[in-house]
Amino acid sequence: MPRITKEEIRERNNDYEGTISALLCFISLTTWEGAQRNPNSYYSFGRRMTTSNANLVSPNQDITPDAIIQILDNLGFIVEAKISMSINESYWHEILEQLKKYDDDLVGWWTENEHIDRHTVVLLIHMTRSVDFNNFREAQIESGLFQSSYDISGIEFILSQQEKEFILFRTSWGVDKIFDQTLADRLQSGVSVPLEDVKVSYGNIKFYDCKPEPEYLLSIIWQDILTHLSRNVEYDKQLKCYPININIQSLTLELQKSYGSVALQRSCNLDENDEREVEYPKISWVREALDALITLGFATRLSEDEYTIYFRQLRLKADRDLVDYFAKFRIKREQVSTEETQPHLFEEI
Repeated sequence: MPRITKEEIRERNNDYEGTISALLCFISLTTWEGAQRNPNSYYSFGRRMTTSNANLVSPNQDITPDAIIQILDNLGFIVEAKISMSINESYWHEILEQLKKYDDDLVGWWTENEHIDRHTVVLLIHMTRSVDFNNFREAQIESGLFQSSYDISGIEFILSQQEKEFILFRTSWGVDKIFDQTLADRLQSGVSVPLEDVKVSYGNIKFYDCKPEPEYLLSIIWQDILTHLSRNVEYDKQLKCYPININIQSLTLELQKSYGSVALQRSCNLDENDEREVEYPKISWVREALDALITLGFATRLSEDEYTIYFRQLRLKADRDLVDYFAKFRIKREQVSTEETQPHLFEEI
């Protein structure tokens, strides 16, 4: 099996960031009225919803769609985002099955009985794939393998570079399945949501309920967390770095509060102890990232939850960043033993 390339890592990271931006912009589009959020609205990434006994795909199962949005006590959205899609019909069949699974009387809404009267299943699909996928969907309907009666809407999106960055949303199919008529009319014409304003509204959300590439997580830990912690650590002249002791539980919680689940929950006053809410980034993702640092000689594990990380400002060429830096060593040193812990990889790339 061929090893991953830096270009593939970069593309996956861009897709990850793009998915978060699309989800947040769609949340903003559906929950904000003028200059403020509808106080009766709620939203979440990866919230655990429970299917009914009548579900056609997965009866009586917990599912975690990309986003759940409730704009009124009787109206909501189940959202799945696909910024890149393999040109593979079996994969496209899986997507249709996934959408069918979400078109159900799901339990887990923010109502007294956890049910909601009406919801639309939304596939957010990148504009480069929306026409082809809709043609495939229509062919499935014509052959009787998929029903047009499902409450499913396809909404295409694309990042637009003008004076500011916008994400443009427009209905690809199923505009009649969007039960908020004002929103349906806007989406049929096309709506641009300014990305900068969305980031101000929701904070610097950098994760959702899907594991990113290790380099993506490592770059955030190194740049945003360790840079700050190093100010209170004495520089080790022999090692030529700042040895920083890290507890993985505390590090994970800090990432969740600053860039993940807790930060998003805080933006719409959700209870972070709600058993249906999920945590991201997950501690297993962070552990995998820190273990990668051990493999690369940037860290040592002291116990199951305690690490020492050998931190310093890395020398990067003008056209490179931390993702490139860590990707280089993931590729070059894939087979290095995790027992090598000397911080000897602080080189310029």
